[in-house]
Amino acid sequence: MLAALAGADVRFVVVGGVAVVLHGHPRLTADLDLAIDLGVGPVGRAMQVLTGLGLVSRLPVPASAFADPATRDRWVEERNLMVFTLTDPDGGLLEVDLFARSPLPFEALWSHAVTVLVGETEARIASIEDLITMKREAGLPHDLADVAALESNHSVTSSGPTDPDPDEGLPTDLGFEAARAAQVAHWATTTPAQRLAWLAEAQRFAHQAGALPPSRPAADLESWNEPDEPTPEAL
Repeated sequence: MLAALAGADVRFVVVGGVAVVLHGHPRLTADLDLAIDLGVGPVGRAMQVLTGLGLVSRLPVPASAFADPATRDRWVEERNLMVFTLTDPDGGLLEVDLFARSPLPFEALWSHAVTVLVGETEARIASIEDLITMKREAGLPHDLADVAALESNHSVTSSGPTDPDPDEGLPTDLGFEAARAAQVAHWATTTPAQRLAWLAEAQRFAHQAGALPPSRPAADLESWNEPDEPTPEAL
C-alpha cells in the first residue's frame, strides 16, 4: 500500500501507533494513521489508490467524497471528524485512518519526517519530536504512554548499549530497568520491515484472541444519513 501511494506521487507521513512501532517501541495498534498532502490532486490520487486496493469507507459515504475540500471541511466543522477511516470489507485486518486535517502543518511534518526503507519502498515517518507533540496534544492514556516510551527509548538508545548481537536474544537474569534497556537496545537492531512484520503477527494473534477493539457500532453511523443531511449520492 505504501508503495502504491508513493508510486502515485502522494506525499504521506506515517503517524500514530505504527510510527511509534517504527521508532522502536513494540506495542499493538489496529490501524495505520497517515497524514497526507490534502491538495486536491494528491488526495484524489490517494483515494483512487486505496479504493483500488479494495478498501472502502467505514462511513456511509463514498470514499471519493473525502477528496472534496468543501465536503471534508464540512465534516470537520459540523461532525468533528478527525480521521476518515477506510477498511477491508472482507474482514481483513487492514484499516487506514486519514487525517481530515493534518495534526501539524503538513509541510513541517514532511520536512521533519524520518525516511525509512520498508521493503523496497522509502516511507516517511513522523519525527520523534513531532510524534511526541501530537501524542501530548491528543492526551489519551495510550498517547501519554507512547510519549513516555518514546522518551525512554530515545534516552536508552542514546546513552545505553548500542551494539547488541541480535542473534543472542535477551538476557533472562536482569532486573526490570536493565531488562527494559536490553529490550530497547535489542529492538533497535531490527529493521523497519521486521518491526512491521512483528506488528502484523501481533495483530493476527490479537484478532484471533478477540483482543482488538471492535469496529464503530452501526448505530453511531446512522446520523450520517439523517434526512436533513446530504445523502452519499449528494456528497
